[in-house]
Amino acid sequence: MISSFKWQKILLLHCFNLMTQHQIEQQVHRYHINNVNYLMRDINNDIEANLRNNKKSAYVIVLVPIRHQFNLPNYFVSGINDLIGVSDFIKDNARGNYQEIWFFRKRSISNKFSGRVIFLDDSTNNQIIEIIDGDTFRNLEKSRYNIYLVGERINWGRSFKLQTNYLSDSNDVMSFDPMYLMSNAYVNLERIREDIECFSGFLGEIGLNKFSLDFILSDDILQIIDWDTENDKKIYSFLNRNETAFKQQFL
Repeated sequence: MISSFKWQKILLLHCFNLMTQHQIEQQVHRYHINNVNYLMRDINNDIEANLRNNKKSAYVIVLVPIRHQFNLPNYFVSGINDLIGVSDFIKDNARGNYQEIWFFRKRSISNKFSGRVIFLDDSTNNQIIEIIDGDTFRNLEKSRYNIYLVGERINWGRSFKLQTNYLSDSNDVMSFDPMYLMSNAYVNLERIREDIECFSGFLGEIGLNKFSLDFILSDDILQIIDWDTENDKKIYSFLNRNETAFKQQFL
């Protein structure tokens, strides 16, 4: 299967030890668009297993093109009946020339937070962290959160300032400690500082000095799950120029 830009972009995190192969395989379930029946079979089997164990099911199906594209079409599945609509979902987006179809399993985990650390393109090397409750940072765009924190610090090893501290009136956050959570995120980032600096150096070499890393923070453990930049065209150009070497090593 020809690898999409989005897939190669995720693999760059593995190249720089920011995600393991196991973490990628656990997060991304990837199929050729012609093999959608396998995707539906696997989700169906997973839902049935969850029903036997009295667990809830939730999945996001995403259509992925070969080249770069913003705002990929997605479809939410919470039960077997929702799988009936997958065919119509694909037909409705047929003009998009999508080559791959992925699904992500959404797990219900307590004390789970989503975040993004932004490395700014300036001489101070500022690091800004945004954190919300829940398992997807997209909820920030939809205003679906009870907790929203923003922290900022100047460079590695420095203390941070909590710039934004929003807590809803929900009983679930009454005893919440925002300083502890933000500190936990920065401490976890310090542990992978060397890998992030290597990644940042690579991006700088191809003209990208501002980027962000998306993460999940649960039980005091931070896991990088994705990354972004304001100019994906430079990444796409790099991957095209180095396609053969990249595929031999990582695909």
